[in-house]
Amino acid sequence: MIPDVVRPIAVLVLICGLAGNVLAGPAEDAQAAYDRGDYGAAAELWNTLAADGDAEAQVKLGRLYFEGKGVPRDFGKVAELLRMAAGQDDVSALTGLGYLYQKGLGVPQDLDKALELTRQAADRGDAKARHNLGMIYLEGAGVPRDAAQAAEWFRMAAEQGNATSQRNLGVLYLEGDGVSQDNAEAARWMRMAADQGHPRALYLMGLFHEKGIGVNQDAASAANWYRKAADAGDNQAQNNLGLLHVNGSGVAQDFAMAAELFSKAAEQGNLHALNNLATLYRNGTGVPQDKVRAIELYRKAAEQGDATAGRNLKNLIGEGDDPQAAD
Repeated sequence: MIPDVVRPIAVLVLICGLAGNVLAGPAEDAQAAYDRGDYGAAAELWNTLAADGDAEAQVKLGRLYFEGKGVPRDFGKVAELLRMAAGQDDVSALTGLGYLYQKGLGVPQDLDKALELTRQAADRGDAKARHNLGMIYLEGAGVPRDAAQAAEWFRMAAEQGNATSQRNLGVLYLEGDGVSQDNAEAARWMRMAADQGHPRALYLMGLFHEKGIGVNQDAASAANWYRKAADAGDNQAQNNLGLLHVNGSGVAQDFAMAAELFSKAAEQGNLHALNNLATLYRNGTGVPQDKVRAIELYRKAAEQGDATAGRNLKNLIGEGDDPQAAD
């Protein structure tokens, strides 16, 4: 099943880039501190600049309060800082403030205000605001759901290089939601997002190549994309790459590697991976045979609603002898 469209990016990822400037000074020292992970020092420097009315520092300090880096997480403080920056007509602050109103973070939820602020920033060309406006229309957050409008805003943001919008637009083309269904277009936009390292886009490119969706079916290419997504922590990619290793499809057959991948995915709650790891333990492939462990894993997946694991559990305890792998 194709996953849902990605939700809005965390607010301060949306509202500011953190590229440093060339000339030395407090702003550059703060940026350097942030880049090396010294968030306390960055917060102290940006706090001084923010108090002097520096809008960029207000936005960046707000990011630290949003993420709880170097300072306690405090959405009220984020809203206060963004209001100050927005009062100086900082477009990224408008984007971030709109997100806070949409989610009710640090301010009372106000979908009309969220739409107003996000639209202002989007109309001024802010790619992250355009992405968020697309999400507002896609989810019907304070407006009637309108996938066609969402697609247009995603397209504008995607053309500006926003990887999440590229991924979302690819999903809309895949599902024919707000646009004409077009697998080739889905793959084209998904490839753009994947080339920027977007984890879900990496996974979907693997799926597209495995199933031949908008691209030529190619198990080796699927394995390559899955591996990139798996390395980024995507549990569905870990499970699917594990299955390719079980079947020797596009990669060398390697049950031990499959077990390692299923384990990583299972630790993140992937029920198919739990079932598949249980099957390896049942058969003693890639791991020592351990039917007690297999029963434990099947039961854990079955209790959370995995039907295949439920059938395999019954098979193992005496009603059959043919555990199935879950895609």
